Amino acid sequence: HYYITNNLRNKFTESDMKVILPIVMMSLLAMCGEALQCYNCAEFKLNGKVDDNRSTACDNSSTSTCSATQNACETAKISYTTTTIGKESAKVEGKAHSCSVKAAKGTENAVCKAARGIAENLPGFKSFKCTTKYCDKDLCNAGNIAQISFFMIAAIVALFGPFL
Repeated sequence: HYYITNNLRNKFTESDMKVILPIVMMSLLAMCGEALQCYNCAEFKLNGKVDDNRSTACDNSSTSTCSATQNACETAKISYTTTTIGKESAKVEGKAHSCSVKAAKGTENAVCKAARGIAENLPGFKSFKCTTKYCDKDLCNAGNIAQISFFMIAAIVALFGPFL
């Protein structure tokens, strides 16, 4: 007769498990509990000139921790032309970076749809362009790729509207 022995029985003692279990639990909590970090900044331009009073630099001081429901960093870019009070044409451009919820493929981007809804009520509104890009790694939304939240787009329209 052959006997099969369980060699694993002697590998871990109860005291070993008391040490290993908390380490594993803390590691899992640290991995699952770590929230995504994104840049939260924007650059606003009127007729190609950066408005430093309304823009926020993308640097270490402009990072934010996203909420549990936000699964992506977003960069949005919006531009349109409108008419000022003096009937002059004005080009408005904005680029913003923020935490967001990634839009489902094949659906119209809610950020761009909402921005168009706000901006199209301005006099002489035309040439609307809006793009958004998403990424899911910490601080991945910096640089020249443009992404923006609905609130940032609304801010672009609200901030520049009175000056047009």
